[in-house]
Amino acid sequence: MSFKCSTCSARFRRDDHLRRHQLSHSEPRYSCAAPECGMQFHRRDAAKRHEKVHQSDGLKKRRKPRRGAFPCARIPKQGLGLGTPSTCHDHVSTASNSETEPLSSSTSAAATTGIRHESAILRDCPKCTALDMLCGSCVSPLFLATHLRESDWAAFQFCLQHFVRIHAEGFPFLHCSSWRVDWVKSGKVFAMAAVGGRWIAPYAELSRLCFQMAVDHLEESTASIRDAPYTERLDDSLHRRRIMIFETRILLIEYSVWSHDSELREWGLKTLANEAITMVPTLTNAITYKLPPRNWLEWVLLEESKRALWCFYCLVIKSRHFLHHPVSAPETITTMDLPCPDILFEAPNQQLWRERKDCCLYQSMGSPPFRKTFYQLMSVDLMCQPVVDEAAKYSSHILLCSLWDAFQNGTTIACNFTTMDAYLERDMSRFRLRADLSRALEHWKALFWRDPYDLWHSHRPDYKFNSVMLSVYIESQEWSCPGAHPLRPSYRRVAAQLALNILSSISFCGFLEVGARSPLYVERIAYFCTSGLALAMLAWLDEIDGHLNDDCLPSEDRVIYEKLLDCLKRVPGSSNLFGSGFKYPPANRVREAVVKVWVLVTGDGEWVGKLSRST
Repeated sequence: MSFKCSTCSARFRRDDHLRRHQLSHSEPRYSCAAPECGMQFHRRDAAKRHEKVHQSDGLKKRRKPRRGAFPCARIPKQGLGLGTPSTCHDHVSTASNSETEPLSSSTSAAATTGIRHESAILRDCPKCTALDMLCGSCVSPLFLATHLRESDWAAFQFCLQHFVRIHAEGFPFLHCSSWRVDWVKSGKVFAMAAVGGRWIAPYAELSRLCFQMAVDHLEESTASIRDAPYTERLDDSLHRRRIMIFETRILLIEYSVWSHDSELREWGLKTLANEAITMVPTLTNAITYKLPPRNWLEWVLLEESKRALWCFYCLVIKSRHFLHHPVSAPETITTMDLPCPDILFEAPNQQLWRERKDCCLYQSMGSPPFRKTFYQLMSVDLMCQPVVDEAAKYSSHILLCSLWDAFQNGTTIACNFTTMDAYLERDMSRFRLRADLSRALEHWKALFWRDPYDLWHSHRPDYKFNSVMLSVYIESQEWSCPGAHPLRPSYRRVAAQLALNILSSISFCGFLEVGARSPLYVERIAYFCTSGLALAMLAWLDEIDGHLNDDCLPSEDRVIYEKLLDCLKRVPGSSNLFGSGFKYPPANRVREAVVKVWVLVTGDGEWVGKLSRST
């Protein structure tokens, strides 16, 4: 005997499993009683059990909630700002002061427990490794160095913890042996906290304050090496200071270019990016110098520098094509090798590094050159396969960004289109390189594709989700054509199918789950990709509106539409959508439901107004 869900038709062998599943179609009703938490639960007993984590021994009793809002530390009511630091900062680990303790004991545990993906940059401290977050003894010395007010300290810790546990995976140049070196002097610790708290509403003001503090420290640190002599041979201390400054700039660029403040975004794209570009030749010369590194620490320094340059390369490409700013990454970066396998770079000591090096092909082959690998990806010869370690997930992201950059640059050259009208209208059906682009993208997907459902089917999405979303977005752009084009309907259908594939994967994970977590974990480019897919789906819906009950509607469109309705049944509160006696719900109500879903997934409804301008 099986039990069937009346909402999504899922089947279960036991009725209690069905009842538990049906909770996913509704919003959590019970909130944690602790004012500094804010997590929500479907069941009262789960909420009561969770409240025990706010007790003194809560770290041991922590249970993993299935869903809920991301927990936040208590934000003080006083204004944020700099102040005279206290001479005693033992409140970080003292149980008596409950106003400033939450991050180091209960709130940080609530923020990170249930997220069991180990952070590669926490392996320099046994206590941090055991807790899988920054321990109190590592964070406490920062209090005097940051000169923050005592009331702002807990919020600052939370932002820093959030970056280290979540966003550091998007900046894979941080190594456990070096990431804390000069991080206050260079301003990197403030930049990390700014990025960590930028999308969490209660921390927006503190995040902006940390950004300004990072800029001030960066200016002082830059002035200290401005007159330093240039040497071709790697100098550990001088190169370390340069790379710290460069890494801080990357974090500040990441913060500013995706900001909602247009002036800050413009300043980041012009000033910060140009300053970073001037440092690229010096850093690349040290990396490409022919003498091998003398020891493991020097190898880590060179690999960290290479990864920082590649992070900057990808960041510039995304900013250029999504924000339409005329900034280009220096070509000298593309002369480097791709990053080494992640498992090798994340080795916390020399002994483990040697063991991992002996177990992989890196010892005999080294990292593959970027230009050779990218040519193999774009090559027509099917026997020419890219030699890229599948575990090196950032290498796959670099190749995808380069593919996107080549595609965008190709569309700016008139001779790549068969006619002048095609060039003026950006008609991809008459783009000479379209077949090469499609083949290269399929080649990339054959090597690195992961099902979005598998990437979301965890406590937090895998970083590969950003690459998957970008690849789907590029594929949808292959089918773009002017509105009057005779093949416009079929192109829109393809884009709608791609959007439906992503939407279906998200629906099985839970729209509330993805909507609550995506702003905290996913790169900002995923917003542009998701909103582009949403616009494609809405344009397709407007095109078939009025033909749903006609026989003239193509069967391909009808199949997509029926699958979309099945997907919408999993949206909480959508039962009234299917209450009519007609075969299909009213088109306007379906469109409203689709808009609701995509707004929930993207976390922003500004893209809805773009539909009238894009059709």
